[in-house]
Amino acid sequence: MNLPPPDNGGHSGVNVLRQSLKELTNTIRQRERRLFALKALMIEIDHDDQRRHDIELNEHTDRVLFQKLALAFAIDDSSEEVSLICSALEVLYRASRSRMVKAFSETGVHILPLLKRIIEKPYVKKDIAYGMAFEEEEKKSDDNSLRDGGEEKESGTGENGSAAIDDNESEVTDIEIKPNDKVKNALNSEPVTKSVMGRTSSGRNFKLEMTQKLSKSSSGRDFTETTYTKTIAGDGPSTIEEVNGDDTNYDDTQGNVEEVFGDNNSAASEDDEVLPERRGSGLEASEGYSSAFSGDDFTEVDEDRPSEDNKSKFSATKILQVLRVYSRVLSAMKPIARHPGMLDAFLYQLQLYKSKKKLANLDPENAEGAEEDYDYDIMDTRTNVRVNIIAILVNLACAEENKALMANHPKLLDDIIDITVNDPSTDAREHAIIVIMNLSYADANKSIMLQNKKLLPALTDIFKSDTTSLKSRHYATSTIHAFSTPANVSNAICTNNVLECLTQIIVENSDEEHDSRFNAVETLLNLSMCESHDAVKKMASHENLLVALAVNVNTDAHPEIRLRSAQTIQSVAGTIHHPDPSHPELLNAIIKASDFTKNACIADAIKVQAEQPANRKSIGSHPEMLDILVKLCGASDIFERNVKVASLSALNFLCHEEHVKDLISNHQGVMRVLTFNATTEDDEFFDEDCHEIANSALTALM
Repeated sequence: MNLPPPDNGGHSGVNVLRQSLKELTNTIRQRERRLFALKALMIEIDHDDQRRHDIELNEHTDRVLFQKLALAFAIDDSSEEVSLICSALEVLYRASRSRMVKAFSETGVHILPLLKRIIEKPYVKKDIAYGMAFEEEEKKSDDNSLRDGGEEKESGTGENGSAAIDDNESEVTDIEIKPNDKVKNALNSEPVTKSVMGRTSSGRNFKLEMTQKLSKSSSGRDFTETTYTKTIAGDGPSTIEEVNGDDTNYDDTQGNVEEVFGDNNSAASEDDEVLPERRGSGLEASEGYSSAFSGDDFTEVDEDRPSEDNKSKFSATKILQVLRVYSRVLSAMKPIARHPGMLDAFLYQLQLYKSKKKLANLDPENAEGAEEDYDYDIMDTRTNVRVNIIAILVNLACAEENKALMANHPKLLDDIIDITVNDPSTDAREHAIIVIMNLSYADANKSIMLQNKKLLPALTDIFKSDTTSLKSRHYATSTIHAFSTPANVSNAICTNNVLECLTQIIVENSDEEHDSRFNAVETLLNLSMCESHDAVKKMASHENLLVALAVNVNTDAHPEIRLRSAQTIQSVAGTIHHPDPSHPELLNAIIKASDFTKNACIADAIKVQAEQPANRKSIGSHPEMLDILVKLCGASDIFERNVKVASLSALNFLCHEEHVKDLISNHQGVMRVLTFNATTEDDEFFDEDCHEIANSALTALM
């Protein structure tokens, strides 16, 4: 394997990594050695350099860690070792996007069952009887192993010294051994010392050592005393933490080696890479391995010693980060979503970390500040775990193959809607809306999703909250816009609340919400072309909607929004006719929008109205309509020719209506326009179509 040269300025090189992997791979039986090897590996890989992480993945570091994770999780799913391995995987996967694509195809796709198992496991206390039975079985396995030679099983190393996975290692189940006389004698005669080299972020070399010796407690029981020492170049040795190891009974309820990197006991300087809580990815408020979760729904535990439940939860949060990275890989989206039970596991974790306080309960006068304080008070961990889970669902919903699966899940949409409405975290709400938006882009999902009675109220409530971010409003309008097509489902979203929200966005006319306003007017355009006339009638009768569109036509700074607004008015004009109660409102909107002559939408709207005999009397008798038609007929720009033709056609239709003839004959402006277009021979103004239409109108008036 050809590797880039090591970066000596920021880390101790590939050789140290290979040494750490070899130590981890070859360490099977003694738990303290495994933990020490894991912590040494963490020193090497805990950084934010993508290039270095790519090199570490080239050395198959993730494969070694997954192998150890499978073994450790099978023996004790809430152990400190599982937490350490999960943390190491999260750190390792800060690699480049291209390398993560390869990592998933090489390893991730095969390890999904284990990852799902970690995040779906309910956190319950271990059964004591089961623990005793397991301990007896473990002792039998240890005795058999010692009779076979008592030596540790070793795995081979791959090319260039990189650790390789030994397929037979997964069969080993004895992880703690009871010290026999041979071990006691070895410890009594000489303490056992292990060490690894590392480099601080300031560039100073240091050595981390683990020393074990056999001692006796005050009660006379044998136990293994373990001391961790770190020596920084230029300084004397500094003991990080001295803790007692397991005694001869190896009781899981006492004597486990405590974490080296706790805030309370660490003597290392703040710039050392050995401090994972200062190099974390931000998921936890503090990522020190000895920190325990807190919160109303967690059992209070000693800060220096996390309980089994909290270790399991800590492991699950790290695996969720791993899955979030995987979910960004296009080829991983389908396998993750379709892995049996994976979506259920995500929803289980989402409920586990669900906020106990709802957004509606925050102080409305200071909602944003209250939200920030609340997020801080309840611990950022809970919020960030929810965001990670929803972000995974966002990515999974991008794949077309997953959209129907997720939309038809019995709980997923309800849980996401609940986050959208109630979660106090802005990030969580934004991500939840994106999930809904991504799912709504599949036509097959639209009718299914709209059957959920909570969906549309959740989307419209977004516009009623003063704390809603601009992004959330944009995602909500994008979702509503997606539901406006095809025509067979668009009628379902034509409700008063939806129309009110769309009108509100149009009226506000904010440049900051250009995308939201464009979504709003295009949604209204789609609804105006709905097969159901009921939907169009709801639009036309909604207070201020048509007027808001007309104002947009004349005043909006964005040409595409002006055009969509004019097209919507034109489309509505093809459906709403006299004596519909909203017909006068439509005529007023047309008049307000008549200054728009960049295309013929408004002139065509009048023409479409005049084609219907039932509308002609109300059009002709409107105090401003004939004046507007005269103004539109005076368009002389070559690009406004269609406006002129459509306006003359509308006058022609009105001239054929008996009830309107007298009004037109007495209107000087109309008669001047008709006469001019019918008689002019000036090449600059002559238009054959206009000439024929004007002659037809004058003939009808005679």
